Amino acid sequence: MVQGTIFFSYSRDDSEFVLKLAKDLRVAGATIWLDQLDIKPGSRWDSSIEKALQESSTLLVILSCSSVKSNNVLDEVSYALEEHKNVVPVLLEDCEIPFRLRRLQYADFSGNRETGLKTLVDALQLEKEVAKKLVEREEEHLKSSPTPAPLTPKSRPVQPQQPIHPTRPPQPQVPYKKQNFTTYYILGGCFLFVLIAIFIFMMMVYYYSDESGYYDY
Repeated sequence: MVQGTIFFSYSRDDSEFVLKLAKDLRVAGATIWLDQLDIKPGSRWDSSIEKALQESSTLLVILSCSSVKSNNVLDEVSYALEEHKNVVPVLLEDCEIPFRLRRLQYADFSGNRETGLKTLVDALQLEKEVAKKLVEREEEHLKSSPTPAPLTPKSRPVQPQQPIHPTRPPQPQVPYKKQNFTTYYILGGCFLFVLIAIFIFMMMVYYYSDESGYYDY
């Protein structure tokens, strides 16, 4: 098992994850130091952190999108590396890993949490009994965490859809009424009779004109 104290270096945005992991490690028997748990009321914040970092043997740095941009976290990592302390990175989410930490094996909690926990246990060289307690606590957390209830038709009522455009009410069908074409027939017959009469008149004029010699030169 790692000798000495495990110092947590992290961003405030990841406090929930860090606090849970720190408590689990402490209950499992590991010696940890976390500012949220170990700075006594009335103590100077900066001097307490500096003292704890100097006295610790291992730096557990939580890597996230916010922590890799934190100057405080990077300063703590640089100090631990320069003092040849044991540095164990914990990848909480996909982010740009600092250059000085890329060569170090990290515990990946961004995907399978159980796999990341096993890697962390090996990196911290925790005793078997301590590691067993830590894994059991993690399993209890997973079992106790509420699972979202599946959506059912009752929990997702379907609202009736209103038509986008109002529809016209159906119009009553009017029965087909046959039209009377008798009047058109009579008018057509009269027109044809007039044409025949004009034609006959023109033929008679031509005939009598020819008999009288109008066109005989």
